[in-house]
Formats: sequence, C-alpha cells, structure tokens
Amino acid sequence: MLIGRLAIDENHKGKGYGSLLLVDSLKTILDLSKKVGICAVVVDALDQDALRFYQKFGFKSCQSKSMKLYLLISSVETLLSEVGL
Repeated sequence: MLIGRLAIDENHKGKGYGSLLLVDSLKTILDLSKKVGICAVVVDALDQDALRFYQKFGFKSCQSKSMKLYLLISSVETLLSEVGL
C-alpha cells in the first residue's frame, strides 16, 4: 500500500500531528490488510527530514540512498500494539 503524501502545514510542525496522521493511516492500512493482500506500506520521502521521520517509525530504505521506504505489515502490527492500538 502506497501512502502518496503525508504532510502537515508548516505552522503546525513539531506538535506531533504528523505522528498522529501516520499512526492513523497505518491503523487503516492494517485493517484493510485483513481483507485484501497488503504485505507492506511504502512511502516516498520528500526530503531528508521526512526520511528521518519515517525511519523513526521503523521504515527501511528500499535501496541504498533511496527516498523510497517500506514497512512490512507485520511491523505495522507490532508498532501499533506498542502504542496501544
């Protein structure tokens, strides 16, 4: 499942909204994965800040020096259980 773009307004950066949006998106994707064949979540990081943001949640680079990252659906499940969802 590709997350096309996940962003918040510059005025609201640093308030935790990006994390909330990502966790909510991952919960929705996990729910969908029980109905359709989703094996991973893929994102295209816009810049180095976005890359570090996704890596903080366990996303891995698809290739060396790539801005495309992935997170296996099993890791999504683990991540969500760690945050109590």
